[in-house]
Amino acid sequence: MDYGLSPRSVITLGLSGYWADARTPDESLQSYMVGLRYFYSIDPLFELWTPGAWLLGVNGSLETTDYDGPNPVVNPGVTQQDVEWIVGAQAIVPVTDSTSAIAILQRHDIDSNLPNFETSNTSAWLGLSWHF
Repeated sequence: MDYGLSPRSVITLGLSGYWADARTPDESLQSYMVGLRYFYSIDPLFELWTPGAWLLGVNGSLETTDYDGPNPVVNPGVTQQDVEWIVGAQAIVPVTDSTSAIAILQRHDIDSNLPNFETSNTSAWLGLSWHF
C-alpha cells in the first residue's frame, strides 16, 4: 500500500503472512511480516551527468516465525520461535535515461529462542539497473 506524502515523497506499508505445512512439525510454520519504506526524491547533486531526480530511501521490517513443534535433532524440548529485524537505506541515481546506479546498506538481525539460529549481518550492495 503506497501513500504519497508530498510530490517528492512516498511511504509504503507492506503486510504479509505465510504458512508452511511440511511433513514434520519442526518444518511446519506460520510467519507474519510488517514493513515500512519511505522514499524521497531530490534534485540531482551533479546535473552534468544525471538526467533525473535522485531517489533516497529508508526501510524497516519485522517478521515473526513460529514453528509447530520442536526439532528433535537441535533441541527436542524447545519449539523454535524467531523474530527478524531489517533496517536499511537506499540511493538510486539515474546515469542515463535507461540506466540507474543503486546503492543499498542493510542490517539484518534474527533473534531466536534457540541460540544456534541467532544471526546478525550488515551488507552493502552496489549495482546498475537497466530499464528496457
